[in-house]
This record gives sequence, structure tokens and C-alpha cells, in this order.
Amino acid sequence: MSSFKIRDMGVANYCMGFTTWYYNAKGATYDEVTSAGFFNGMKDMVKVGDVIMISHLETGHTTMISVFNNDSINVITAKLL
Repeated sequence: MSSFKIRDMGVANYCMGFTTWYYNAKGATYDEVTSAGFFNGMKDMVKVGDVIMISHLETGHTTMISVFNNDSINVITAKLL
């Protein structure tokens, strides 16, 4: 199982109080990066409504998720349609 690495996360855009983040998954599976708590290492920086673009270099796919809940314990995300 792959874990969150802060060095693979960066700000792509900030506008009107919301941040779009970029995360390079580097070997982490889709299920891992979309699981509740994967982004707990960013709980002090992300807020509800922020968007995270996840690059899966192995597959060439990009997944976009939104921060759905951040209770300062667990960061919970939901896939954007």
C-alpha cells in the first residue's frame, strides 16, 4: 500500500478562496488515493470544496476529486463527475 507523500503535492491554482491541488500518485492505486484519510497529511491545508487533480503516471490518466469533509482528523474526498 502506498502512502501520501507531501513532496508529491502542489498548488495548481488558487482563486476566490478555493485551491486546486495537483498530486503525483507515483505508484499509488486509484483506490488508495481516493480512500478516506489518504490526504490526512494535508488536513491543515485543504478545505471543503478544494479540488485535487491526481496524475497516475503509470496509466496516463488524471482523476479529479473534491474535498468533501475535513474534520481535522480525516480528509474525505469524492470523485468529481
